[in-house]
Amino acid sequence: MVGRIYLNVAKKLLESNYSEMYELQRDRLLSRADLSELDAYVEAKRPLENACFAIRNELEVCETYLPQDFATIIIHSDVPAEELAAVIEVIKDKGFTETGKAKIALAALFAIHDGWVMDYTGNARFFDQSGADKRYLVLQSELIGFDALMEKYLFIENILEILGLSPKNRHSLEQVYNERRAGFKQYFEIKNTYDLASFIRRANYFALSDSVATAMKDPITAETIARQVALHSGAPETWH
Repeated sequence: MVGRIYLNVAKKLLESNYSEMYELQRDRLLSRADLSELDAYVEAKRPLENACFAIRNELEVCETYLPQDFATIIIHSDVPAEELAAVIEVIKDKGFTETGKAKIALAALFAIHDGWVMDYTGNARFFDQSGADKRYLVLQSELIGFDALMEKYLFIENILEILGLSPKNRHSLEQVYNERRAGFKQYFEIKNTYDLASFIRRANYFALSDSVATAMKDPITAETIARQVALHSGAPETWH
C-alpha cells in the first residue's frame, strides 16, 4: 500500500521530472499506487526513510519518541496523522521554538542529501559532460548551498506539517544552515576558494566509487568544483 504522503511527493516529482509525460499517464501511475512501479520513476522511498530516521533521532534528543515504524507509517499510511496522534500531542505540548523546528528540518534535509551521495551511481553521472557543472553536488551538505539543499524540502514538507514542526518561513531554516556552514568553515579552516579546493582534495569520499574519489583529488578537478561551489552558493569568504 502506498500512503498519502508518498503519493503527494510522487505527484510533485512526476510533474517536475517527467513534464513530457501525459497527465493521463501520470494519473494512471498514481491511481495504481504500486510502490515498486512508482519508485522506479521517482525514487522517493529512500529519501523519505532517511528523513524519518533523522527526525526520529532529533526528537529523541528532546525526549520525544516517535514509533519504531515511523517511516513505514509515513510511506504506507493513508491516515498518518491518526496513527501518530499521541506523539503529535506530545510535540504540541513541548512547544518547539522556530529555531528548534528549523534544526529538525535541516537534519532531515542533510540526511536526504547524505543518503543521495551514498547511493550516487558514480562514474556515468559524474563524468558525463552534460552534468559537469553539477559535480559539486557530491560534496557535503554544508558545501552545496542552501538553495540546492532546499530542493529536497518537498520530501519533508508533509511530514513536518503533520507533526506540527513546520518552520514558518525559509529565513529560520537559512539562518540555521548558515550557522552550521560557518561552523564547518571554521572547523576545517576554509577561508577562501583556494582553501576549499584543498579541502576537496583531502576529504574522505568513502561513499563514492574509487574512480570518482580519485578524480576529486585531482587539483584541477578540485579547483573547478570549488569554483562551482562559489558560483552557486557564494565564496567561503561570504559564509558567516
